[in-house]
Amino acid sequence: MLSRVLAASLLSLSLLAWSGGGAEAQVNNCTAVANGATTAVTGPGGTCRNVNNTSGQTACVMTGDADHWTRFIASTNPMPGITLSTCGPACTGGWVDTQNFCWRTGTSGGSCDAACSAAGYTCNLEATRSVGIQGTNLGCQTVMDGLAMAGTGAPTTVSLAIGCSVTGTTRRRGTTSTTCAATATGYVRACACRSPGSSCRFNNQVIQHGQCITAYLNSFVDNCAGECSSCALYSGPVCCSNGVISNPGNYQNLACIDTCGSGSCN
Repeated sequence: MLSRVLAASLLSLSLLAWSGGGAEAQVNNCTAVANGATTAVTGPGGTCRNVNNTSGQTACVMTGDADHWTRFIASTNPMPGITLSTCGPACTGGWVDTQNFCWRTGTSGGSCDAACSAAGYTCNLEATRSVGIQGTNLGCQTVMDGLAMAGTGAPTTVSLAIGCSVTGTTRRRGTTSTTCAATATGYVRACACRSPGSSCRFNNQVIQHGQCITAYLNSFVDNCAGECSSCALYSGPVCCSNGVISNPGNYQNLACIDTCGSGSCN
């Protein structure tokens, strides 16, 4: 009898009951997945899983605790009636990397704007730059290998704005500021596209689709003339939706140091 009660509780009490958290479950920090539904759920650290629920009741997946989340995603079948699969964006005719960016191969002499538009997407400049002028030869090679582009091994650099590309069987990485519109005769570009469900880059940090991070107007706050200011007063969300950043407050800093009262004021 006890075993049946416990089994029934796995879903009604959510992941925390499953992972041994007991009555101290933070039931407000969960994502509800309706019976018969598949929902993309993102936990601590931006790790995403598609949660398929055929249990017969609504499941509450705890996402407020990193330890519980890690144990939950360790199996593809963590509870009766619950199965997990890796999330990923739409990427027609392309390749999805481990950070959920959609990559497509351009045409010879074509731009990344054209390569993404051919699938109904738009070019993700920040991600394209991450393997171009802001990237490394190894990062460029990883993308070209994923796209099965011509040539082998790491690229050599070239003074062009075409990012990660190949001409013939020679792999190249541009060292001039990468743009989506850039073209070069005979070069085939590797292009990151904003597609449904794809990630974003903000100040070289990856933000998964549907997630937000906290950013700040300033890198430090220092108000010696009056009341103390707080970094939190000058912070706000930066969010990602389908590869597009939303940052209405124009927050540009990932960290902020509150120097008020620290003795650093002059």
